[in-house]
Amino acid sequence: GVLAGMVWVRRRSSVCLFGLVWFFVTLLPMANILPINTTLADHWLYLPGIGFFLAVIGGAADWIRTLKPPVQARARGCALAVYGLMVLTFIGLTIRQNTIWADPERFFRQGLEYSPASYRAHNELGVIYSNRGDYEEAVVEFQQAIRLNPAFDQAYDNLAVAYDHLGDLEQAIQQHRKALELNPRTPKIYNNLGNAYFKLGRFNEAIEAYEAALQLNPDYLAIYNNLGAVYLRLGNTAKAREFWEWALRKDPTFQSAINNLRLLPEK
Repeated sequence: GVLAGMVWVRRRSSVCLFGLVWFFVTLLPMANILPINTTLADHWLYLPGIGFFLAVIGGAADWIRTLKPPVQARARGCALAVYGLMVLTFIGLTIRQNTIWADPERFFRQGLEYSPASYRAHNELGVIYSNRGDYEEAVVEFQQAIRLNPAFDQAYDNLAVAYDHLGDLEQAIQQHRKALELNPRTPKIYNNLGNAYFKLGRFNEAIEAYEAALQLNPDYLAIYNNLGAVYLRLGNTAKAREFWEWALRKDPTFQSAINNLRLLPEK
């Protein structure tokens, strides 16, 4: 059916055929035949849109040329009026959409209206709420993301951080561990787990978590800083100094390590 339609179009308007081929070829990578790692991708329709409008305008122009001369003039006038109306409409829609893109919360809320099962949109909303300190709302969004996709490790880690800010450190540790079960190769999750242990005074477990993060990323400066803080709490100032000095050897401008070293007595 599609092939027959293409043959029919080819006989009447080569420009229309070219536009349709352009549209479908450029649309194919965004057709989600293979899952796309994005929340919303309406901007990916810009390139296929060129083909769509080329098909419409080119097809209409070729059709008008087949009309008798007296009718052609009226048809051209009507076509120009329609094109003008379309341009004004799309200008208005563009302005409206720009206001939505300028507001991340509104952007993801709109995304959920079209795709309620988008676990990524719920996760991004949770991140927005966490960043502005609305941790209880963030927990709701992260939990919804997990319900929609129980294998989404980022949501567990984000949920854990929200619980950490709410003071529920045991729940934070539980969620960090779930994240690590799904993705044991992410240094950030080990760092966050170590922070929760540190706040609970479980220093040996914090050290284990931080060291696991360093094994995955030896250049993770925050880990050196955190390990120094743990050893300082354990009374081992020499070890604390060692980690902070390691951090400064990697980055002499690392301000946290500089400030922490000032807390120690001179050698």
